[in-house]
Amino acid sequence: AQLKLDRRTSDIERRNQVTQLIASLGLQDRADSRIGSQGSDKVLSGGEKKRLSFATEMLTDPPLLFCDEPTTGLDSYSAQKLVHMMKLMAYKGKTVLCTIHQPSSDIFNIFNQLILVAEGRIAYFGCMETALTFFERILQRHGTQEIISLSQNYFEMGPLLLR
Repeated sequence: AQLKLDRRTSDIERRNQVTQLIASLGLQDRADSRIGSQGSDKVLSGGEKKRLSFATEMLTDPPLLFCDEPTTGLDSYSAQKLVHMMKLMAYKGKTVLCTIHQPSSDIFNIFNQLILVAEGRIAYFGCMETALTFFERILQRHGTQEIISLSQNYFEMGPLLLR
C-alpha cells in the first residue's frame, strides 16, 4: 500500500483502505500471513495470492479494470469470490473487462454483458439473458450448421463485460 498509494495519503487512510480491501476479498483471517515461505500454515494459497494481487491493483482506484484470465489456476470457490469482487467493482462505477475461457456455469451467470468472439470477430454482444434467444434465431434462419460453427467457439470467448 505504501508503494501504490499517493505518499500524501495518511497512515490511517492507508490502513483503512487496506482493511476494506482485505475484507471485501474475504482475506481477513489471512491478513498477517506471509506471501511466500513454503511449509508454514501462515502462507497464502494460490487463490489467496491472486485475490491479494487484485486488491493491490484496486488500491489505486482505477476507473477501468482489464482482467486477462483472472480465474486461471483457481479453485471454484476462489474463482467465484474473485468474479464477485469484480462485479462489486462494476456496481461501484468501474468498467470491468474480463477474458475467461471456458468459465463454469456459476461464473458465467455472474456476468451482465457478454461478448463472444469467434474466429477473431464478434459473434454476439449483449445481455446474458438474450444470448440464448439470439442463437435460437440463428438456428431458425440458417439451420444447424451455422449454430454448430458458433457453438464450437461459444466458450472460446473474448472479453466478458461487467457493467
